[in-house]
Amino acid sequence: MIEMFQISDQTIEGEEIILPDDGRKVYLGHNVTLVSCRIRFTSKGSENAILAKCRFLSCHIFANRPVKKTAWDACQVTECTFHGRFMENTFGDFMERRAFDDFQGSIHRCDFTDADMHACRFFGCDMREMRLPRWPCFTLIDPRKTFDEITALHDVPAWLEYWNDIDGEISRKPRYSVTATTDNASRLVQWLRKHGKVEVTEDDVYRFLKDRENVVM
Repeated sequence: MIEMFQISDQTIEGEEIILPDDGRKVYLGHNVTLVSCRIRFTSKGSENAILAKCRFLSCHIFANRPVKKTAWDACQVTECTFHGRFMENTFGDFMERRAFDDFQGSIHRCDFTDADMHACRFFGCDMREMRLPRWPCFTLIDPRKTFDEITALHDVPAWLEYWNDIDGEISRKPRYSVTATTDNASRLVQWLRKHGKVEVTEDDVYRFLKDRENVVM
């Protein structure tokens, strides 16, 4: 039997919420509203928490340990500030998920400038409202455009071709409708070297991204 820590069916305002690191599964939802709270993720598991039908308003969200594979797109997140490392997180209105649920996720006017993000995806949201992390993190606005440009290049370096083969194919799938992607260049380089076995440096990534109109870094 898996023990669970759960908060559901209530509104909490102005509290510090420390999600436990004692082996229990952490579940926030359904119908939780957190207002002006300080929320701390402390679990070292591969998936820190399950979030479902939650509303976060003006909260500070701390990754005391890396927050991995967390679906904020199952929540409504407004005017929140994120601190620490977030990996493979999803935000916004992920319509593919909503096809199985009537709850519409969203994200508005959030601040990620104190966050270290990698392999994170935004769906169905206005990225002009967001404050995004800076280099070595970078955000592709409309990633389909970036990867279409890579496809059109001649004499594409091996690392760009491999990146395009993976992230580009994902970004072009109509059902995903990815608005933006945020990655950490250091971790992208490590991944490309390991999986694509291609030679690439952070400087290579920086030179390719620098001055592109659809890139924030």
